[in-house]
Amino acid sequence: MQDLITYAHDTSAHECGHVVVLFKTGRFVDLNFLSHKEALNGSKGVFEVNTGIALGEQDCVALAAGMAGELVDRGEYDSEHVRDDEQQIQRLVGKTLKDFATQAKKRY
Repeated sequence: MQDLITYAHDTSAHECGHVVVLFKTGRFVDLNFLSHKEALNGSKGVFEVNTGIALGEQDCVALAAGMAGELVDRGEYDSEHVRDDEQQIQRLVGKTLKDFATQAKKRY
């Protein structure tokens, strides 16, 4: 249980950043909490957001909002937490996460 609490505390600002922007832009269909026994990748207590369609350029701001969430909550961001978001943005549009950081912070 303590591991789950630590995990949730360490990732909550990051994940809330994603969810807030997706919600404000009307992009997600549903939000699920996967318990540590259900998470397919072995992560403990993860939130999964379903946009109903594949991610696209319009979702890059929401991906960058994970970093913004950490900046707002902690005053800094953890590069380990944003690595996947950086890779997805690069794959989707060939840009960097920081290209969307200003928009993400404004929407967050």
